[in-house]
Amino acid sequence: ARFGAQRVKQIAFMALTLVVTLLVLGFSVNKVTVNDGSTVQTIYSLKSQPTDLLKLATLSSENYKVTDVTEKGNNISISLKYTLPVFVTLGNDSKQVSVLKGSTVEEAIAAAAITLDEHDIVNLSLDSVIEDTVYIDVVDINYVTNTTTKRIPYTSKTVYSNKTTGKTVTTKGAEGEKQITTLTKYVNGEAVSTETVSETVTKEAVQQV
Repeated sequence: ARFGAQRVKQIAFMALTLVVTLLVLGFSVNKVTVNDGSTVQTIYSLKSQPTDLLKLATLSSENYKVTDVTEKGNNISISLKYTLPVFVTLGNDSKQVSVLKGSTVEEAIAAAAITLDEHDIVNLSLDSVIEDTVYIDVVDINYVTNTTTKRIPYTSKTVYSNKTTGKTVTTKGAEGEKQITTLTKYVNGEAVSTETVSETVTKEAVQQV
């Protein structure tokens, strides 16, 4: 009977320990909701770091970006979006960038640290939505204006007179000047064409007599 009483006490103590353990675990277990934009799943874990929790979730891709984490007690909500590899080429330089699924071509170009202007050409529409891996080709076009000064040579004329003998310069000639403005087109840093857009005489040449 004495042995039986001790056995009962041991069982009771073990049961009490188990209850306490379950209560502690119940208060510390986190309910985690993971939303990837298309599916929502719920997992339970003692862990609380998003990186650790996402390892327990079933995700369709390892390439993603966490967009929001909300914690309320033991309830943790994690929102994420999947990323896609995008290849952006400018001239001989090609870059791979990761963008969120649903981003635009313009956002992908910005992620590649490329600034566009109104002259540049892109093989895809800038507002196209990226739903899969894409290859973007950018043609960088620049127009450079250059103004130079060119000399205008003077001309000469001879006036015959019976009042003089030999040759005498009655009016000394002087060179003139004109400004020439050209426009050069550069494609991916290389000059492909140059045209003259204006010529302005700033100083008339003086004819020598």
